[in-house]
Amino acid sequence: VRVAPCATGKSTTPTNLGVFEYYRRDAVWDFGTYYVKPALRLNDTGEAMHSRTTRPTGSILESYMGTPVSHGCVRMLDEDIWWLSDNLPLHSTVVVY
Repeated sequence: VRVAPCATGKSTTPTNLGVFEYYRRDAVWDFGTYYVKPALRLNDTGEAMHSRTTRPTGSILESYMGTPVSHGCVRMLDEDIWWLSDNLPLHSTVVVY
């Protein structure tokens, strides 16, 4: 059992609730002014579980946890998303509630 703080979607871009399949791992999503890594994709919804947003310099862009601030994805601390990446098998069921 592991408990991890996270940040979910803000009111204008809420996180979808439901039962999903973790179907793909992307090493990085690079948006130019920031990136997230790794990104554990949920179904083909465009949503994922990933790190906090990080500047190209390596500093954290948005460090908020426990509050709705994302664009719909579930943001996690680096150590927690890497733990999931290392331990959650592809095609696992993920419940977002």
